[in-house]
Amino acid sequence: MSTTTSEEIKLPKLDTSGKEWAVWKVQLQVVVASRGLSGYLNGTIPKPIDPAVGQPDGWTVKTVDEVKAVTEYTKDMTTWIEKDAKVQHIIATTLLNSLFIRLVNKKSAFEYFMMLSTLFEQCSIVVGAEMCRQLGELKLKEGGDARAHIDKIIASREELASIGRPVSNDDLFNIIYASLPHSYNPGLASLSSTMRLQNKTITPDDLIDIILEEYNRLTLQDGNKSKDKGSSEDAAFRADASRRGKRQKFLGSCHNCGWPGHKNGDCWEDGGGKARQAPKGWKP
Repeated sequence: MSTTTSEEIKLPKLDTSGKEWAVWKVQLQVVVASRGLSGYLNGTIPKPIDPAVGQPDGWTVKTVDEVKAVTEYTKDMTTWIEKDAKVQHIIATTLLNSLFIRLVNKKSAFEYFMMLSTLFEQCSIVVGAEMCRQLGELKLKEGGDARAHIDKIIASREELASIGRPVSNDDLFNIIYASLPHSYNPGLASLSSTMRLQNKTITPDDLIDIILEEYNRLTLQDGNKSKDKGSSEDAAFRADASRRGKRQKFLGSCHNCGWPGHKNGDCWEDGGGKARQAPKGWKP
């Protein structure tokens, strides 16, 4: 969400999707309360009632009490309009134009707030349900980054809490446990046995600790396997290269001179491939 540019109001913009409604609503209530204007937002400070209401047509002020009532009404109405307008301003400056246009016929901050509640409360329920579904579908793949996986689950839990859909510790434990691949079973079995012996309940924090320890162990183990494999492959490559570098001795006889141990192409006798190229001092 983007935020308003006003230095006075530090409140994020509310878009038409309503995804941020739950967070925005709480933040709005905090901002309004900090200015002592909550009653105008929640409707507990209603618009003052005109003394003329309920009087017959053509009613005019006649008594001292009526004069006093009209005077107080005028003063109270001025104050109410001013303060209610401040709350309307706070709301209006945090809405996109496409959303604010739905409020133009509303007459008070309370009517603004109720209209937005009608628009987004049901939407917030749907968004929360979808987020819960996505959280339950998070899975850690074999060899995947367990730290990033846990961070994503915790972030999703906090986001759900912010929209009024908190995830309990029991549910969090079950979600994390069900998201793990089979390679983590030995570590989890060890944790379960230890906790049972100590008569201690396993918390999500306990589970996360053992997962990260197991992740570190598996990562180190996989790293060592890779090094061993690399060393073996290097040794095999060097041995193969050594074999290729050594020239194997020919076991047959030369067709040119008849001597064993070389071919016609390597023969130093006349007619051979290397005729008269014998080293000095060589004798057949």
